[in-house]
Amino acid sequence: MKNILTVHFFLKERIQKNNKSQINLRIIVDRHKVEVATQLYVSLDEWDKSAQKTYKNKAVNEELTAIANEIFQLKNKLRYENLTLSAKILKDLYLGK
Repeated sequence: MKNILTVHFFLKERIQKNNKSQINLRIIVDRHKVEVATQLYVSLDEWDKSAQKTYKNKAVNEELTAIANEIFQLKNKLRYENLTLSAKILKDLYLGK
């Protein structure tokens, strides 16, 4: 496969904490996906589903950008070292496993 990487952020629709939903990360490599729960929460009306970020919360948006950048850096590191790339491997590296 070509090792195509896609990173998506989405909300679990159920309310979890103070009427806010947790933002989740989906890592997709060659159509294989894994999901990671972030420690970020927003209300449903703050979330821009198509843009995969909040409407106005700059701090949360910056954190989402940092997470995505870290995933892409991990991919580049694996590619540079000629190691196997998969969604699960990226998830494990991101989580420090």
